Amino acid sequence: MLSDKEGLTYEENLKKVILDRLKLENTIVNLTENHKDSYNRGFYKYNRVGSLSFGLIASPLNLENGMAGAGGIRSSGEDMLSFLKAVIGNKDDFIALSKEAFFEIDEHESMGLGWIIDKNFIEDYTIIWHNGQTMGFSCFIGIVEDKNAGFFLLTNTSDIDFNSIAKEILSIMSND
Repeated sequence: MLSDKEGLTYEENLKKVILDRLKLENTIVNLTENHKDSYNRGFYKYNRVGSLSFGLIASPLNLENGMAGAGGIRSSGEDMLSFLKAVIGNKDDFIALSKEAFFEIDEHESMGLGWIIDKNFIEDYTIIWHNGQTMGFSCFIGIVEDKNAGFFLLTNTSDIDFNSIAKEILSIMSND
């Protein structure tokens, strides 16, 4: 809706509102020929033969405006680290606003703008997180809000349960 109102595509609006403000220069939505060599291929459906694993290459997915925010954003590790630092440090007003609860799921979980705010993921800590899997890629970003610390995981396979790995990392980060 905002993109329609502004007369911009989702990618143009994302660039204007977030990417340019945070100086994220290697984050895109649509993969063009110019970008293909700069971004990893994704793999899915691993077949195992003895001790060998063979993954099928996932076709690049370019999502249209209405779905682009649900798995269409591609980013470099460097940009993800810059984004993580900005979120932890509430670098801009829109970041602090995004981490405020606007919908309560239950007594432990609520939704921010793009974030799950979880008071039960790790006992005694507020964890802000988001994850996703799309066409051969998986990601997780998690923040221990009470400690101003966070991390992200990226893989080029969608064959991994990141939540259990993330919970272990968050548990370690939460220990004094």
